[in-house]
Amino acid sequence: MEDRKKTDACATCGVCPWHSGHEARIEAICMKIEEKERKVEIQLNSMKDALRLAKDDLELRLRHLNDLRKELLEDRSTFTTIQIFNARREQIDAWRASVDQSITKLETRSITWGSAIALALVILNVVLHFWK
Repeated sequence: MEDRKKTDACATCGVCPWHSGHEARIEAICMKIEEKERKVEIQLNSMKDALRLAKDDLELRLRHLNDLRKELLEDRSTFTTIQIFNARREQIDAWRASVDQSITKLETRSITWGSAIALALVILNVVLHFWK
């Protein structure tokens, strides 16, 4: 720092060399601070926009998940429970067993009747052969 001469007027500042250097530095520092404030303001606004976009995206995803959940619940209501399925299967198994039994009876009867008719024809053929 320079020593001030008594002849240099100052009275907060009539432009003395000592104050003019400090004022220039203070002005430069103030400009840097204002520039940093603008950058921080821009960055803050960008962060707010990014946060808003992320929030909108999250809301959209949650809405889609809720729709999917609703569809799954609706689909689930169309399925039968294991108890109903087992009861119905038992009914079908019983019906199939009775049908199988009926088919077996019909096959047995048809074989019996077929054999009886074949035997009757053989006997009739033998009788006709010896009748002459």
